[in-house]
Amino acid sequence: MSHGITIEDTVLTREIDERAWHLLDNQVREIFPTLEKAKEDPESYILHSRILHDILEGDAFALVNPDRYKELINKAELENGLNIEDLRELNSLFVECEDNKILTTQLESGIHAPIGTPSKSYCPITNEELLESIDSNLQGLYDYDIITMGTTQGRKRFFATLKINGADESTINGDRYKNYINVMQSSNGSISGQAHDSAIRVVCDNTIKASLANKGDLYLKLRKTKGAKGRLDQFGKTVATLISGRDLFQSMLKQFASVECDKLKAAKLFASWKGLEVGDELSSRSFNQILAVQELAENGKGQNSCNTLYDLFNGVTEFYTSGDGSGRTRALKQNATEEERLDNERKKWNKFHSSEFGTGADQKVKFTSWLHKVLNDNELEAEAEKGRLLLSNKMEFDKQKANNKINKAQAVDNLEEALKA
Repeated sequence: MSHGITIEDTVLTREIDERAWHLLDNQVREIFPTLEKAKEDPESYILHSRILHDILEGDAFALVNPDRYKELINKAELENGLNIEDLRELNSLFVECEDNKILTTQLESGIHAPIGTPSKSYCPITNEELLESIDSNLQGLYDYDIITMGTTQGRKRFFATLKINGADESTINGDRYKNYINVMQSSNGSISGQAHDSAIRVVCDNTIKASLANKGDLYLKLRKTKGAKGRLDQFGKTVATLISGRDLFQSMLKQFASVECDKLKAAKLFASWKGLEVGDELSSRSFNQILAVQELAENGKGQNSCNTLYDLFNGVTEFYTSGDGSGRTRALKQNATEEERLDNERKKWNKFHSSEFGTGADQKVKFTSWLHKVLNDNELEAEAEKGRLLLSNKMEFDKQKANNKINKAQAVDNLEEALKA
């Protein structure tokens, strides 16, 4: 996830952990949730201040005539300045936005760098305020460490990963999982404050939100509308409850590992989960996704062999984590342009965000919850049969479509022969 780091950004990792972020991280003795606590380590205080920075609000202005603006700027360069009338005209080209405001953060140089122009109803919450709300609610309940935190995209986005000591590892079906609390927000209104409990499968780094105990706690969001600061404490309290869902998550995976499921059944179940009714047509995109998940369930990055529902679970989480389910990325050519490199970095960031906080993350939770419910309701075979019918209809449709193409080609050939006669 080194993509997205600019010269204005800072990423911290702990000295006792391995280097990360393609060595773009700064290693420190300890990572603190607030600047007050960061004073305990003066050497890293400046690094912390770059992440836990203030957000300043101001009036936003829009340029109404870009072409005239360029003309005046060119004139100023040629004539080494502008007269009073030109300056007045230049000023008139900017009008105050009625619906938006500008957010800035002060760099070490003293320059106020813009980080966004959200609506005027948007209530900015600093990275320090978000972490402080979590820290104040975890203290006394859990011993925890922040193992990494930082900003990306020119301080526009913030992330932090928390490890709950003594409850950070588990083993399921021979696979070792590490459990973390992942926190993210934007400073410009592009995404809300978010947190989820994440289980990382060490053999392949698949991730899934682990807190399946309460649907309301699967995916915490803090909407930054009016009154958002008043909801901060509740956000921190709810983060603390995420950890309680880990026992249910682990028992659920053990249940998956006890139920047989071969490669064909995996395809049937994933087809059924796509949410279509029998008689509907599976799209080519959905059909390709089913084939991809089926392959990952048998030959994924881990030790999958497609013998149980646990293998299907791993296939689905890999698809929505590093597979096409969280967005496509391509390897860059050696002679790639700067624009192509930037576009590739943007796609990588979008893929990570989808996997951890966006569509990919939601799909992983939805499928896991669905499979758990189907299993407990003794509806597994019924859902597999529904999936079989959907797949059969799709293949019959594709077969008919292929036959139609052959018939059409034959008709064209016949017409061509008749025209030559």
